Amino acid sequence: MKHRIRKIVSMLLCGLLLFSAVACGGTGNNMDDSNTDGTNTDNSVDGGNADTGNGDETPNVEVPPAETLGEYEFKEREIQMVGQTYTDGLITYPDELWNTPEYEYCTDLDYGNVGDVKGLFITSPVRYNGKKTKIAAYIGFPENASAENKVPAIVLVHGGLGTAVPDWVKYWNDMGFAAISIDTEGGEPISGVNNYSTVHKERNRYENDETYTCGPTNVGFSDYESDMENQWMYHATSATIVATSLLASFDCVNTQKMGITGISWGGMITSIVCGYDDRLSFGIPVYGALSLKESCSGFRTIYGNDISAQRWDTLEPLEQSDCKMFYVNGITDPAFSMDASSRSSKAAKGFALYKKGFTHGQEYGAYESNIPFFAKYFCGMESEYVEILQHPKKNDTAFTYRTYGEVDIVSVKLHYTASARTNDEAVWKTKTIKLVDGVTSYAFNVPEEAKHYYIHITYNHNLEVSSYIVSL
Repeated sequence: MKHRIRKIVSMLLCGLLLFSAVACGGTGNNMDDSNTDGTNTDNSVDGGNADTGNGDETPNVEVPPAETLGEYEFKEREIQMVGQTYTDGLITYPDELWNTPEYEYCTDLDYGNVGDVKGLFITSPVRYNGKKTKIAAYIGFPENASAENKVPAIVLVHGGLGTAVPDWVKYWNDMGFAAISIDTEGGEPISGVNNYSTVHKERNRYENDETYTCGPTNVGFSDYESDMENQWMYHATSATIVATSLLASFDCVNTQKMGITGISWGGMITSIVCGYDDRLSFGIPVYGALSLKESCSGFRTIYGNDISAQRWDTLEPLEQSDCKMFYVNGITDPAFSMDASSRSSKAAKGFALYKKGFTHGQEYGAYESNIPFFAKYFCGMESEYVEILQHPKKNDTAFTYRTYGEVDIVSVKLHYTASARTNDEAVWKTKTIKLVDGVTSYAFNVPEEAKHYYIHITYNHNLEVSSYIVSL
């Protein structure tokens, strides 16, 4: 009962935070709009939440094209296989987390017989109330995976109040990835669990075991005064690291091509772990990000005190990481504002995508269509991609993109808002930047009313990438 009361209180607090009004400054700019040459309404699906585009923007700079590139060539790197990469912060993980953990398959977790996906419990060396913890999980492999035919792998981290999900694992198995989905909240899935219905027990079967226990429930950061080993986020990130260790132990897994994706709270966990675990070559946080304390997010006040924020909200681990990051968020997400996603992506020298009409939810974040293309591309399984080499800045609107493989650029658009904050209340307007054959570098005029803007590129029909957000 005590766990349920704490969880309900946490949910209510998070709900109240979503409606908090948080100011993020913006001062406008002095660029004119003299190069617009039309007033056609832009109803594109990748634009802002107002269909009030002001026509096309004629670029005022044309630069010769960048070097033409062929298919992306995957290059192996030297990976730190044991111990945390970032050591200058306030978090210390035991080296044991990088060892192959004990685990046992549990057929009574195999609800629905989802392909060859198997339920299991993993033993984490991180203790909760003095006992080692058991983590519920699902794991699966592509049919052709073997020691002679190694496959890439991905760790799947659910959102708040969720659990391990077998059909999520199968989704990635079908795309050629070994995959593991874990419960990060001390829970256990029950019959009917899937990405659309993450039904589960709040406490798993080991809660009252004599030797083991389950990890703490998700109370956000309200436990910041507890010892580190009794804090939820420490257990959630540790569980993610130990799940990576389990995946890496299978001889059919290519340890050069391991990655992770997480939804909402799982996006925060993904962001943290990618800064500490060098084995992860790509990371895809969805909705959730870091630098929340400085953001317009409803979640900006969740940390409890400055020490807690310094511990979990810092961008420094991402700045030193070699992990290829791709932050995906909706332009009107009520929990995580776009500015946090942008700063996190920029810190990691990574990629970003801000989507119109992207609803917040486990099923939406799990099946967003750009995510598998990013993972496949950086594992050498896809050849087509667009990379923004030079992002626009406050005093320089010039940007440059580069294409790999057979890429058809559908559109390049400028999205801007006169709103002071880039949260779910911002109203975005759109201009289409006219493309010139053979040109991959452009500059443009930002409307005088704009306080924030970004560039959005659509290619090959439904693939997308965005620049970092520029605040004026």
